[in-house]
Amino acid sequence: MKFYCYGAEGLPVVMLIHGGGNSKWMFERAARLMKDKYRIIVPELDGHGEEHAIMYMSTREEAEKIIRYIDENLGGRLFCIAGASLGSQIAMEILGKRPRIAERAFLESGICRPKKALARLMSRRMIDAMEKMYQWKWLVRLQCKYSGWPMEIADKITEDVKAVSADSNYNLYRTYFSYELPGGLRQTTAKVLVICGSKESRAMKAEIRYAASQIPGSQTDVFEGCGHCGCSLGNPRAYADKLQGFMES
Repeated sequence: MKFYCYGAEGLPVVMLIHGGGNSKWMFERAARLMKDKYRIIVPELDGHGEEHAIMYMSTREEAEKIIRYIDENLGGRLFCIAGASLGSQIAMEILGKRPRIAERAFLESGICRPKKALARLMSRRMIDAMEKMYQWKWLVRLQCKYSGWPMEIADKITEDVKAVSADSNYNLYRTYFSYELPGGLRQTTAKVLVICGSKESRAMKAEIRYAASQIPGSQTDVFEGCGHCGCSLGNPRAYADKLQGFMES
């Protein structure tokens, strides 16, 4: 795992954790927009992007590596932790393990209850089929249209997805769909906003409501007009504005 930094040391530290099948690029544009006011740190998860040669193992292992980095380099504390999809799940795991690790948490579209049928469905054969499907540019463009991502990022999404090995994808999907929230999440002292796109599925909206119910004092919100990660991937300006508005509230 590598960590990429934007903004001067001494500014409030914000960590942005990208989603599965993406890379640091997912948040690179938003990070540059916020770097004058915040020190932005973007981990490149194992198995992704430049770290594609290191096998991804699980949500919990990625969380432990990020906690270690925070302890060794940031004095054990952040101003804000944020994540999208898989990144949101990892952020929730971090908050559960270390309830006082951040003052704010911005959690976008993360699954937080086991989906046993989906976990069983993610066989090696299914993963191989999914990898082949992502070679079809029309399918990626269809996903862009459905999620509200601009068409000009379709090639970058394809590049990111293709970089993840079959073994990493297998571990990622199996652990992502088997994930349960840690009990310690109820003890977090962070001010938490749980958010998703207004065009996301009913199932994802239910996950957001459930996550908020498990975090005392948390709030929910939506990215209007967006599908899954439609704002974090497709509109970095709107994402940065929403996140900064929350952090400054």
